[in-house]
Amino acid sequence: MPSVDFESIRIHIRNGDYEVSLHAFQRMRQRGITLQDIEAAIIHGEIIESDLQAIPFPKCIFWGFTEQKGESIHVVCSLTPQSKIVTIYFPDEDKWARDRIRKR
Repeated sequence: MPSVDFESIRIHIRNGDYEVSLHAFQRMRQRGITLQDIEAAIIHGEIIESDLQAIPFPKCIFWGFTEQKGESIHVVCSLTPQSKIVTIYFPDEDKWARDRIRKR
């Protein structure tokens, strides 16, 4: 299997060359998360999980913080030709360790 470069997602985000799924857009509105929050979490955040076998495209989870409130968020992205933001959520304390990076 060829190697997958999830870092290229950051380049797509910086260049504005990405798409936001309808699901992600709905979650943004429900949770009060802005596009700037998502971009900052991806550009400055950390890749904490990846799935090279995901269908239809490999995906990863970025962990970062919202810009204004400093809240911990996870951003799921798939490595499509353009890069796609799949969903955004606040890490659930029951599923993630205190650092929001490791699963319990």
